[in-house]
Amino acid sequence: MLWQPCFVKVPSMLMPRSINELRELVYTFVELVYPSVCAVCQGPPAYRGAPFCLSCLSSISPFIEEGPPQQLFLGLHQGPLRQSIKLMKHGHRQQPAAFMGRLLGKVLKRAFGQVDGLLAVPSSPRRGRDSADPATLVAREVSISSKIPLLSEKFLVKTRHTEKQAFLTMEERLLNVRNAFKGAPELKDKTIVLIDDVLTTGATMRACSQAIKEAGGKIFGTAFLSRRPLFVKTLHLARSKHYSQ
Repeated sequence: MLWQPCFVKVPSMLMPRSINELRELVYTFVELVYPSVCAVCQGPPAYRGAPFCLSCLSSISPFIEEGPPQQLFLGLHQGPLRQSIKLMKHGHRQQPAAFMGRLLGKVLKRAFGQVDGLLAVPSSPRRGRDSADPATLVAREVSISSKIPLLSEKFLVKTRHTEKQAFLTMEERLLNVRNAFKGAPELKDKTIVLIDDVLTTGATMRACSQAIKEAGGKIFGTAFLSRRPLFVKTLHLARSKHYSQ
């Protein structure tokens, strides 16, 4: 006996009448199967679709370190900011960091006003720049919420591979990224804000800024999700509070 498909007639009043109603229906179903929780404390989200609860979101306190250039941060590298970056880099979950990127874009618009464009800090040439690249992801979301254009990745490129900065001293970091970036001629006379996910010592940002200046561009400011107050070289703790770009 051949299997015959069985069709169930759904009452017309239950059928979605628009794409918005269909999206609402799908979202409700997903929420029933996989309820949203805060990415930090597992509590209820601040509002539907938010990756964090109200308590964790209220811990975010944006601030600016005076330059030049000015450095804008959503907050210190802790709580929801630290967790969102950790999930993005190691958990393959982009939503929390994308959410923070949109918040950073709104703060940036108020703090810096209008500039010619944003540039993400380039990744290693071996890796390439894709949707999983932290700086690119954050810069894209900042551009969307601030309405400031994200310039082509060809405007600032990394010309050689560098070692990971995580376990290098300040001096080693500066040497590691020296002359590792090149700005394009299209940057001439453009006012730029550089974007990255987290700042520790500022060695990479300093090297990028130098490349942009050599191409004729101007660094108006830099923006990050978080500021790491300390960096570690094995068991040695080095204060980075007074390190400038």
